[in-house]
Amino acid sequence: MDKKINSSDKFDCVQMKHRAAGIISKRLSKMTREEELSYWRSKTKNSHLKQSKTKSKFTKV
Repeated sequence: MDKKINSSDKFDCVQMKHRAAGIISKRLSKMTREEELSYWRSKTKNSHLKQSKTKSKFTKV
């Protein structure tokens, strides 16, 4: 029962990355340097918070 995969069913990681980079680039192009720094600090903080929550779920007690 081999299922053939249509090319439209494939997930293209590179395409997704390029699309996300384009969205971020467009957003950042309208910001001042200070706004950009604030944006990246906020994203980094959120990322660290998500990582710590995920890590704590899988840490053995």
